[in-house]
Amino acid sequence: MIQYKRFIRTTNMGSGDQINIVPGETISDKEITSEIEAGLGIPAIRTMSVLEAVGGLIAKKLTEGCTVNLKSIGHIRPSLALNESGEPEIKKVIFQPNSKLKGRFTQAEFEEVK
Repeated sequence: MIQYKRFIRTTNMGSGDQINIVPGETISDKEITSEIEAGLGIPAIRTMSVLEAVGGLIAKKLTEGCTVNLKSIGHIRPSLALNESGEPEIKKVIFQPNSKLKGRFTQAEFEEVK
């Protein structure tokens, strides 16, 4: 269940209703590996090794300027900005979900928190 709060935002461009997600649970890599073990039977220790390797490879490819396309979830790419000394650096990593992942969002349930 995704909890959210509604508020009115007023700017020089106008005003209107806005919503923000109320921070919820964070799932750890350990919990992910346990769920994969329970659902698929792949030992958690092996799954953890794969997650660590994937994370390292994604970081390596992002630092090489690559966009990473993961078929089941979407694209991950670096975003550059200039640091204090005027040199470029990776400031953000942008995640763009694909239509397959977005299609799974229809299962989300929402609850307004007052």
